[in-house]
Amino acid sequence: MDNRIQTDEALNHSIKLYYSLSNDGIFDWDFINESIYFDKKYFTMAGYQPNEFSGTFDEWKERVHPNDYLYTSVSVDRYLTGKAEKYDEEFRFLRKDGTWMWIRARIKFVTRDENGDITRIIGTHTDITEKKELEIKFKQLRDDKLVKSEQLIRDQSLVFEEKVQERTVALDNKIDVLERYINSLEVERLSFEEIIKTEKDLLHKQIKNVIMPSLNHLRNSKANSETIDNVYDCLNKITSLKNQKQDEEHKNLSERESQILMMVELNKTSKEIAADLDLSPSTVERHRHNIRKKMGRAKKINTAKK
Repeated sequence: MDNRIQTDEALNHSIKLYYSLSNDGIFDWDFINESIYFDKKYFTMAGYQPNEFSGTFDEWKERVHPNDYLYTSVSVDRYLTGKAEKYDEEFRFLRKDGTWMWIRARIKFVTRDENGDITRIIGTHTDITEKKELEIKFKQLRDDKLVKSEQLIRDQSLVFEEKVQERTVALDNKIDVLERYINSLEVERLSFEEIIKTEKDLLHKQIKNVIMPSLNHLRNSKANSETIDNVYDCLNKITSLKNQKQDEEHKNLSERESQILMMVELNKTSKEIAADLDLSPSTVERHRHNIRKKMGRAKKINTAKK
């Protein structure tokens, strides 16, 4: 017992000497007597008179900010039960004038009994209000800057989205115009195909009902000039169908050249054309040459068939 008393006295002397040179407030928690000693600086840094409130845990608890008490008490418990190697926490502490100051609380010294149980802890309260206020201001500035940056990004995104929307609308309009144009071309194509089909059907009827019987008549009887004239008249009617879309290339051909062109397109050879039209093969070839020249065709028209 005497040795422990001497040890405590030596510890007290060392603590007083150490903290006499410090601006920190000291708390000395006696677990055996369930009391807490607060030194003069502990009180005065918060605006209290020395010993203005009693040295109990409840007095300390009443002055810790409600939002900070839970995590602070949990940290104390973890340290006392050996789950944490140190105790070093920051929390708000109530001043006498009703304002809050920021405290950094640390446990510096611990004594234990023969069983290893804590009998005494000694720690400090350090006023870090100015430091925390600077940190809070810095965080606020950073948050404000972040908010402004986010707002700027949102504004720029809206501008970008508007531009994209405008361009999308413009593109959709162009696509719509193009689709209408394509549809109009398709309508014209179908109309043109219908016209071609109609003219083709008409030509087939003319050939079947008029030309073929006349040709058969020529083959089976003695042909006379009147019958041949009828055949030529039919051919002229076929090649000069009153169609608004008649090929412009045919307008420059003579009547004889038009007859020969139609017979060429029916795959007749020059000899066959010469026989049908009572012309010489050389005359037919001359007409075919003129046809190619007038129609601007580089290739020959069925020249292989003579």
